[in-house]
Amino acid sequence: MRKKRQGFTLIEIIVVLVILGILLAIATPSILGYVQKAKDSRLLQEARHVLVVSKDYGLRLHMKEELQKLSTDEVMEKIMKDAEVEGELLEIHLNKAQDNAGDFIVKIEDKYLSYNDEKQEFTFLKSYDNAFVKANKIIKQLLNQDKEAYQILYSYYYKADQTPNKTGALDSEGPNFGSKIRAELEKNGIDADAYSFRIYNDNNNCKITIATRRITIADAHQQQIDIVQYDYGKGGKFHTEPTIKKGKVPVVIKKTEDQSTHQQVTYPVLDVEHATWE
Repeated sequence: MRKKRQGFTLIEIIVVLVILGILLAIATPSILGYVQKAKDSRLLQEARHVLVVSKDYGLRLHMKEELQKLSTDEVMEKIMKDAEVEGELLEIHLNKAQDNAGDFIVKIEDKYLSYNDEKQEFTFLKSYDNAFVKANKIIKQLLNQDKEAYQILYSYYYKADQTPNKTGALDSEGPNFGSKIRAELEKNGIDADAYSFRIYNDNNNCKITIATRRITIADAHQQQIDIVQYDYGKGGKFHTEPTIKKGKVPVVIKKTEDQSTHQQVTYPVLDVEHATWE
């Protein structure tokens, strides 16, 4: 009589599954590590392409005595295009000798890579939050003549014949024009909590100050807020090339009438008059 074959017992199956689980737990980090190293290697290679092209542009601009154009949006976009890299060149600076491109930061996929020209090496950054870049994105939206935010801004300060309409400050936290502009910026993808602004126009002496986060009433007299200011000079009407500087300002409280409810509203503003500049 043939002996009946027995299958695996439950305990044996559990033991095998536990062993497989342990082996998988050991192997997974190594596998993921290899995948990440391969990705980082590819991103470094693409960043080196950006480096080569940036040096080429720097050399050409230096020969034309136009090296100051290196950090313009137009040139940075051309560098990325010619490097054939999908990403964004966030900032670029001149080298120590001031005769070519130097340090830069580039975003490729979900990674930020910083190049140190003096050390000639790349570093992966854990995060990137540059005040100038953030402010510049807001300025681009704010002064885009095809956008409603610009139309609101311009109609506040100028009449249809471009003669002055009003002077003074327009604040992002204000209940009237400021809130309208903020709403339009949000429609175009600007995070509501990422900024506050104060726009100032006194006889065509135009300035826009951007805070690197949204201010609240609780900020009043409590701390200094990081800002970037764009000064378009007298007569610029927000169209000339601005002087850009970074600093800190306190926050103060103001009151004004809400034109829709005719009630007094309290809101925070950037006290630019008492700014300290870097």
